[in-house]
Amino acid sequence: MIRKTVLLAGVAGALAFAAPAVAQVAPIPQAAPAPAEQTQGAQLALQPGADVAGADGVVYGRLDGAGTAADGSTVLHVRAEDGTVKAVPIEGISMNGAIIVTAWAKAQFDAAPTDPALNPPAASGELTLTPGATVVGSGGATLGTLHGAAQGADGSYNILVRAADGQVRPVPAEGLTMNGANIVTAWTQAEFDAAQVDAAATAEASAEAPTEAPAMDSADPTGTEGMETTPE
Repeated sequence: MIRKTVLLAGVAGALAFAAPAVAQVAPIPQAAPAPAEQTQGAQLALQPGADVAGADGVVYGRLDGAGTAADGSTVLHVRAEDGTVKAVPIEGISMNGAIIVTAWAKAQFDAAPTDPALNPPAASGELTLTPGATVVGSGGATLGTLHGAAQGADGSYNILVRAADGQVRPVPAEGLTMNGANIVTAWTQAEFDAAQVDAAATAEASAEAPTEAPAMDSADPTGTEGMETTPE
């Protein structure tokens, strides 16, 4: 049986996924006066993990931290629901209770590019991978879903990926990253298709898959047609 959470050890050490630790953000100067119903003052003390909403009132993420953009301006680092972090200008920010309100609307946040520097792949530590998660190749194609993990004969670690046809193949754990809830591998679709099928894992996955009830003949709902009966 497969545990709900799979912890994989990588070639250079255990793969771990943990959200980056963020210290409390230092008070940030407020660029513009806040409305009367919102927090006012020269400074705003922002707490990591606080909800971040747009000027339209729609919450689009949580505060991950703060930093300096390439042009020298101060920005908020906001983590979206899919786990990606984007930089949001602090100009015009205010507080509405515990919610940080920015001048950006959700549509602007969604359209903003993702900064690779704010979304580095997991280095050392562990990636917590959940069986059933979508596994994507380096070219962006979906390879299948995560079935589990195993150690190869050479001591290397692999994740076991179940393709749409039900066959399970091992994929090297080296170079794994996360893109939101998706697991991204260094392999392409062609490399995955050419990999040898793990017969034991495939049989296990098939056994765990829900079985379909046998089809019932509508003309013989009792299933007794053609059967001999002995009168009492």
